[in-house]
Amino acid sequence: MGISSRAPTSTFCWSALFMFFYFFLFCSAANNITQGQSIRDGETIISAGQKFVLGFFSPGNSTYRYVGIWFDQIPVQSVVWVANRENPISGEAGVMKLEDNGNLVVLDGNGNSVWSSNTSSVSNRTTAILRDTGDLILSDSDKIGDPNKAFWQSFNDPTDSYLPDMRIHMNVESGENRVFTSWKTASDPSLGQYSMGVDPRGSPQIVIWNGLDRRWRSGHWNGLIFTGVPTMKAIYLYGFKLSNEGNGNLSFTYTKANSSDLVWFRIRWDGNEEQLWWNQERNEWSTVQLQPANECEAYNKCGSFGNCFATESPMCGCIEGFVPMDANQWGRGNWTGGCVRRTDLQCETNSTATGEVDGFLKIEGVKLPDFADSIEAENRNDCEEECLKNCSCNAYAFESGIRCMTWSGELTDIQHFVEGGSDLHIRLANSELECLFPFDYLVTAVSTSRWKNRQSQTNDARSSEFSTDFSGPDELGVERHQCHAPEFSVVSFRDIAAATDNFSDENKLGKGGFGIVYKAWDLWDSGKAMELIDPSVAGSCYPNEALRCVHVAMLCVQDSAGDRPTMSSVVLMLESENATLPMPRQPTFTSMRSSRGVDVLKENQDVASSNDVTISLIIGR
Repeated sequence: MGISSRAPTSTFCWSALFMFFYFFLFCSAANNITQGQSIRDGETIISAGQKFVLGFFSPGNSTYRYVGIWFDQIPVQSVVWVANRENPISGEAGVMKLEDNGNLVVLDGNGNSVWSSNTSSVSNRTTAILRDTGDLILSDSDKIGDPNKAFWQSFNDPTDSYLPDMRIHMNVESGENRVFTSWKTASDPSLGQYSMGVDPRGSPQIVIWNGLDRRWRSGHWNGLIFTGVPTMKAIYLYGFKLSNEGNGNLSFTYTKANSSDLVWFRIRWDGNEEQLWWNQERNEWSTVQLQPANECEAYNKCGSFGNCFATESPMCGCIEGFVPMDANQWGRGNWTGGCVRRTDLQCETNSTATGEVDGFLKIEGVKLPDFADSIEAENRNDCEEECLKNCSCNAYAFESGIRCMTWSGELTDIQHFVEGGSDLHIRLANSELECLFPFDYLVTAVSTSRWKNRQSQTNDARSSEFSTDFSGPDELGVERHQCHAPEFSVVSFRDIAAATDNFSDENKLGKGGFGIVYKAWDLWDSGKAMELIDPSVAGSCYPNEALRCVHVAMLCVQDSAGDRPTMSSVVLMLESENATLPMPRQPTFTSMRSSRGVDVLKENQDVASSNDVTISLIIGR
C-alpha cells in the first residue's frame, strides 16, 4: 500500500519535470522556425536578445492581418518589415510555416499562399531565425545565424525601413541598387508612391523618388557625411560607412554609436525620410532628422541654374550670370522654368578675337548640383583646367573626400545653406566676370568718394575755375564690354557744363527740383522704391536685399555729414539681414533748411548685427 500510494506522486513529479524542460527548450528556441514548424496568428517568435518580434499584426484601424517584424519591449508597435504587404489576410486563421522545400510561406485561412521567400538555394535542413538586428534569415541548420551564408534574408527584401547593420548593395557600373518603398497610407502597408535608395552614379547619394521623379536627395557622400545635409555630424554621430567590394560593387552600412540605442530610418507614406531614436525618458520615438526639412529641399525647387534660399522671400534667385527664362512666370513665383545664361560662353561662340577666355565664379555654402561626373585631378587648379577643356562643362567643385567633380548641361537642385555647404565654381563669360562688382571694391570706391567729398569742401573756391574750355579729356565713360549690366553712357564735359550752368551751386545733385536725390526720395516716400531698381536686374535680384541697398543709399546722401553713416556702419547694415535701419531725413533741397523730424543714424548710434547682438559704433569718418 505504501508503495502504491506514492506512485501517483512520483509520476506527477516526473511529468512536471518533463513539462518544465519541454517549455524551457521551447522558449530557448523561440527565435527560430525549423522545417515542419509553423506559427499561427496570435503566436510570435522573439529574437534572442528580445530586440525584435515576428508575428501577425493589424496596422492602425485596419482589420486585415499581415506578417511583420516590429520592435520588442516598447509600448508603441513599430513595424519595420512586412511579408505579405500586397496580399493581406482576412480573419485570424493565417499561418507562417517553413515548408519541406526549405522556403518560408504565409498561408491564409484557406491554405492559399499569400507570400513566399521563393528562393531556390535551400537545403532539406533549413532553419529560419530572427536576429537581434531585426533581420529574418533563412539558412542551413549548420550555418544558422550567419547572414553571409543565408539563402534568403529580410534585409535583402526590405519594405519601408532601414535598420542599423543592414547592408545596402549597389553597383556603379550597372546602376543596380536596392530601394525602400513607403506604405500606401499610415494604416495600409501596400506599396506606396514614394521610394528611397542610394543612387550610385558619381559619388553616391540618397534619393527619394515620387514614382520616377526625384523628390529629394542627400547630396554627395564625401566619406564622412552627405554634403547636402550640413547638419550631419560625420561618422562620430551617424556611423555611415561606404565599402568598395570590387567589380563596381559598393555597400552602405550604418553602425550605432551606442549599441543599446534603438534607431530606425524609414520612408514615410507622405514621402518624407525620417530618422527616429527611442527616447527612454519620454517613452516615445524622437525625430532626429526629417527630410525634406523645408520647401528649399524639394528637388530642384528653383529650376535649372536657380539657387534656393530657405530664409529669403522670395526664396528663388538665379545664380550669378543667369537670368530667369520667363521673367513673367518668375515674378509670379513659378520658378520651375529656371534660368538661362545672360552671356554666351566664349567657347560656344568660337570667338577668340578679344582673347578673353571664360572664367569661373565661386559660390560658397551651397548644395552641389545633381548628376556630377567624377574626374581625375590632383588639386582644384587641375580640376578647373579639366573643366575648361570641355565647353559643355558648366561648373566644377573640388570637394574633400570626393575630389574633382564637374557638371555638363544644366545645373539642377542647387540650395544655399546658412551654415556649411560646399564651394561651387560656375563657368561664366569673361565679360560677365568683369560686370560683377566685388563688394570689397565697392567699399573702397565709396570710401574714396567720401574722401573726395571732404576734399571738395576745401576746394570750393576752385570750382569757379571750371568752364566749358576745360582742357582735360573731352569725354568720361566706361569702356563698353559685351555685358548686359546697366550701361554707362559716355558724356562730354561740355554737355555737363552746359546742363549745370557751368557747375553752378544751384544745380548740384539734390539741389533744385530735378535732382537725382529728390527723384529717389519721391519714389522712396511714396512706397515705390522698387522702381529705382534697373529693369535689367530687377528679375534676378531679391527685393528685400535691393530695398536694403536703397535704404542705405538714402542714408549715405543725407544733407548733413553728421547724419550719414560711417563706412563700418554701411558694411554692417548691408551684411545684417535683421538690422533695424534708421529712417533717412527728407532732402532739404536748399542750404540746410530744416526737414521733418525723423530718426537718423548718429555716430554712436546702435545698429543690430546679423546675430541680433547690438554693437555700439563710435567711429570717425
